[in-house]
Amino acid sequence: MDLNEGICNHLSAMVGKDKFLVIPFGLLWSEVTASNLLLINDKAEVIEGEGETDATAFFIHKALHEAGYEVVLHTHMPHTTALCCTKDFKLHMCHQNCLRFHNDIAYDPIFNGLVTDVNEGARIAEAM
Repeated sequence: MDLNEGICNHLSAMVGKDKFLVIPFGLLWSEVTASNLLLINDKAEVIEGEGETDATAFFIHKALHEAGYEVVLHTHMPHTTALCCTKDFKLHMCHQNCLRFHNDIAYDPIFNGLVTDVNEGARIAEAM
């Protein structure tokens, strides 16, 4: 599907009030299946499934779920990575294919390194 350039991609979906499904750390998108997702709680403890959570994914996704997003997808696709390397860092609404994203994109131009705590996750959620 050409959705990754490594294993640092994240997907999560809320399950109830304080649990969510996540991709185990170390999988490429082509390896992700419904049966290998982990069910974790709001402390990143694995309730069901085998594998480990990615701390960066946990802190970003937990904050976004607390902000009301039910499903979160974070990927490093080559085309979006290239877009982030442009001078103004934005997808311009220059033709009809871009318009599907009109008023539905959030930009966060601040990069503080790997997200390793709740504060950075909350800052990212606020930017959304």
